Amino acid sequence: QRRRRRLAQPFRRDCAPAHLTSRGLVAPSLRAPRPDLAMCGSSFVVKNTFLCAVSDEPETPPAGGRQRARTEGHALSGSWPLLRLEPLEEAAAGAAESGAASEAESTAASSEARCAADAAEVLAFEAVEDLAAGGARADAAAAVVCEAAARLSCDAVGCHAVQLALERASPAQVAAMLAGLRGAMAAAACAPHASHVLETAIRVSGQSSAACIAEELLACGMALNSCSSAVVCRLLEHASGEGRVVELADRLLEVGAPALCCHKSGHQVAMSIVSNGLARQRAAVVAALRGNMQRFSKHRFAAVVLADALLQCAPAECSVLAHELMGRAGAVTTLACHACGVDVVRALLQVPEASQQVLFYICKSQHKLRKDMFGAPLLVELGLDKPSGDPGLEVIRMGVVGGA
Repeated sequence: QRRRRRLAQPFRRDCAPAHLTSRGLVAPSLRAPRPDLAMCGSSFVVKNTFLCAVSDEPETPPAGGRQRARTEGHALSGSWPLLRLEPLEEAAAGAAESGAASEAESTAASSEARCAADAAEVLAFEAVEDLAAGGARADAAAAVVCEAAARLSCDAVGCHAVQLALERASPAQVAAMLAGLRGAMAAAACAPHASHVLETAIRVSGQSSAACIAEELLACGMALNSCSSAVVCRLLEHASGEGRVVELADRLLEVGAPALCCHKSGHQVAMSIVSNGLARQRAAVVAALRGNMQRFSKHRFAAVVLADALLQCAPAECSVLAHELMGRAGAVTTLACHACGVDVVRALLQVPEASQQVLFYICKSQHKLRKDMFGAPLLVELGLDKPSGDPGLEVIRMGVVGGA
């Protein structure tokens, strides 16, 4: 209140600071009275502790030479002669109409897809019932399912129906089913349900289906995952000598045998090549393992391939692998104390040329192995120690092996 009373008092020029008056920072009304201001009838009021001038003078009109920008009805000239800015109302109406049209189209498409999915699901359930009944009814259902395999292979129920139909289908019906999947086999090999259909077709019809599927995979390519690797394994198991399957295995090895052995899903393909592939393909995998034996023997996936190679390869190749593994001092003990290497030691114990030497190394270091999480169960398996009887240690060991 004291401040407002002070501000409400008349302001005199002689009270203003010198540096404000010299620089012209004091409002004209606060200086000596001028006749033009008196004519306009200006006065001062206090608003929120600020001095505000109130005048009856009209506002200054905008300059006549300036024009505000407009967009309605304005056509751009120059390098964009075809660009035209529509009025806001017309643009909004057009956007609303296009949005409504697209929404109607998407709704219609989704409803059609939903109806097709419902029809496929009904067909799959009916086919499963007919195939389980047997007889002529099952034969008729198998023919219908093989024709609609492309639609039914995308879900669990339809996949099961197609697999049951393939068990009863004739070679001609299997060929017709694969012809319906032509162009989509690479995607089907990577799908969780359709890949089981391809595996069943390979198992039922053998080389005829294997050649068709391998040719499609070579032409279109595929991403190696858990589903596609299982399809390749079935190809190697049932038609490893077929030309297209051999070419597919060679293509995978050309990409990199060491990388294939260390891949989460590709190591299963490497194991299938060792078990069912040609001699030169198996030699390529063995050469890749010998390239870095100490690393691969402790790798989570490559150690499984190495253990399988010690059991599946020719005696000469197994002997070479075993002697290279035991070449370093204390290598057997180190592997026996490792989560992945202990399986390699178990495979070494089954190699005739190396089993006695491996057992000697284990007996020599059993004092150390008895204190190890992975070495102690190995001693129990060999009859060199008694089981601990503590289930907690077994739970911990399985968690470490499983990657926990």
